[in-house]
Amino acid sequence: TTEGIAVFAEAAAACVVFCAVPGKRLRRIRRNILEPRSAKLTGEFSGARDRLLEASKAIGSVSECITSVSKGIEALAPASDVLVCMRVRERVCSSCKLRDSFCPESGECPSVARLADSFNRVYGSRSAVNLLQADSARSRELACGQFERMSELLGEMAHELEDGAMELYGKERAAARVLEDNGFTVVSASCIRPVSGALRLSCTVVSVPAGISLSRLTAEISRELEAEFMPPKLRETPAGTELLFLRKEIFKIRLGSARASCGNQKLCGDYFEFFRTETKAYILLSDGMGTGGRAAIDSAMTVELFSRLIRAGISLNTALGITNSALSVKSEDESLSTLDAAEIDLFDGNVRVFKAGAAPSFYTSHGRVRSIETPSTPLGILSKAEFSRYELKLRGGDTLVMVSDGILGGGSDWIEDEVRSFGGNGSANDLAELILNSARRRCGEKYDDMTVIVAVAQEL
Repeated sequence: TTEGIAVFAEAAAACVVFCAVPGKRLRRIRRNILEPRSAKLTGEFSGARDRLLEASKAIGSVSECITSVSKGIEALAPASDVLVCMRVRERVCSSCKLRDSFCPESGECPSVARLADSFNRVYGSRSAVNLLQADSARSRELACGQFERMSELLGEMAHELEDGAMELYGKERAAARVLEDNGFTVVSASCIRPVSGALRLSCTVVSVPAGISLSRLTAEISRELEAEFMPPKLRETPAGTELLFLRKEIFKIRLGSARASCGNQKLCGDYFEFFRTETKAYILLSDGMGTGGRAAIDSAMTVELFSRLIRAGISLNTALGITNSALSVKSEDESLSTLDAAEIDLFDGNVRVFKAGAAPSFYTSHGRVRSIETPSTPLGILSKAEFSRYELKLRGGDTLVMVSDGILGGGSDWIEDEVRSFGGNGSANDLAELILNSARRRCGEKYDDMTVIVAVAQEL
């Protein structure tokens, strides 16, 4: 019958597949179909996200309450000149004997001196009140900014807890398969992508086969997992031998810098810092308002505070808001500084450039020199500060040049020529010194604080 033929045909097809396809491949197909590829890791902190979100909303409502109260205070105390004149008339004209018969068009006021004195007193009092209200309004505005930054920070932490680390089942199975093909008996495998950090693979095996090449094994796992790993670190555990593979960086940064202070003063108004986290490198440059000690304090405070926040895992935008608030409340005098930040991913070469009132930057891409010039506002002016951002990708030998505005006193076209002639093969310090000396010659004896930072990407 037709049904019988179909049964025998299906059985024959299954036998052919079973004999033709290796068992390892069949297990791989079954795992890919039935098992998930990744999952979020959650633990005892699952309830912390909700609490942080509630705290973020509560602190944000404090800022809204302060703003609402400020509007009510301003409405109750109008600063109108008409109000001043009314109070003067009440004090002087109400007690004048001629107030009913006197006409301004036909005679002179007998109380001019008293009117002038009363007006000066009332107006002076009104001016003092206005100044006090302005100071109070600024204090309320700064307080609102602090509460808003704190609300953003708590919300950011809550979202990080919500995202959680990712356990990549597909990569775990691929790594276990490579180990089994090389003679390992795999007890367990774990591949984790943290919230912030590099991919890491941990495999526990019964023992390490004699004569195994760990470098060749690492190359196979890197190819199978589509990520470059370093040779594993071995550690004995009660369950067996643990092989810990950490992701390998593709780039390293060669850094060079040069700086000159205005008038050869001891203190320079520019300040910069270079540091790195587990996966990224950061370059920070700040130019304080003016020159000398005051500018040096503002720029150093900007960079030091911003770098500490980044090292603590706070996002760049939230760190910018906190730094801006700190500059605003630092002193009664105006404190302004620019901020130029570059975030370089050491695993793929992606770069994000953030600017807050900073001078243009320059970089090479496919042999061409390009400039980064985006409009933005320095820190310490407004209650809220925002970055302008620019994204690019560095390859081996590409160069990124960051400068303070003192370098641009003689224009910027010549900087592109210097970077183009450099080619990414020489010393980063030599290029920085070359740009600085050229800028000093172009500006003459009168020049501002000058800083040049050169970063060259080198493939490992």
